[in-house]
Amino acid sequence: MSALKNLRNLRKERGLTQEWLAKQAGLTQPYVAILEGRYSRNPSLSTVRRIAAALGVTISELVGEIP
Repeated sequence: MSALKNLRNLRKERGLTQEWLAKQAGLTQPYVAILEGRYSRNPSLSTVRRIAAALGVTISELVGEIP
């Protein structure tokens, strides 16, 4: 399972596309799709930070940690 458990839900809740998120986080849309996939790779901490910033959430929210 992906390290970014909440990525797809957070993105969809905000009405954002994979393309928009990729552009804001400096990634490619296919890579965002991989990260949202069921058997995705675990991204670097730098990538996680960029995605969290683009979504306006904390890293904990993105990875699904309990507050």
